[in-house]
Amino acid sequence: GRAIIDTGCLNPHRSQFEIVGEKGVLKVADLVGGQGRSGNFGAYDGPFVGSSSFVMGDYLGKDEVVQVEPCDHVQSLVVEFSKSVETIKQGGKANPEWTKRSLITHTIMCAIFESAMRGGIDIEFKSDDKGTTKYVIGGETFDDIPTKDWNE
Repeated sequence: GRAIIDTGCLNPHRSQFEIVGEKGVLKVADLVGGQGRSGNFGAYDGPFVGSSSFVMGDYLGKDEVVQVEPCDHVQSLVVEFSKSVETIKQGGKANPEWTKRSLITHTIMCAIFESAMRGGIDIEFKSDDKGTTKYVIGGETFDDIPTKDWNE
């Protein structure tokens, strides 16, 4: 499938994101859990609250607002990761989801960085039926995301 991640690291302040895929849309309009795009940054002066809702949209354009318990996402991930480590320490098996999440997150962050450093160029991920991923940057295909020498 194909997904487009709308994010920014060089743009004005943004506390929202949107991921658009072939089967629908996932949109968080207020990741911080405060005042949205009001210009009021009070949410940064206290404990992180997190968003209380997100939008799931299907491929036909029907949106559904999903209410969730606001939480500090980082804190929640640390708690879950700690539980996983404790399971391993007690002789249990590692949860393979953590490895997968770590690699996916790192790859996406590298792609966002490369895109920003190359003037916003699209970075495409293409996977074959064997699970091999290729990266397409400016029409050129790579086996790995090339890191440009930014000191040139």
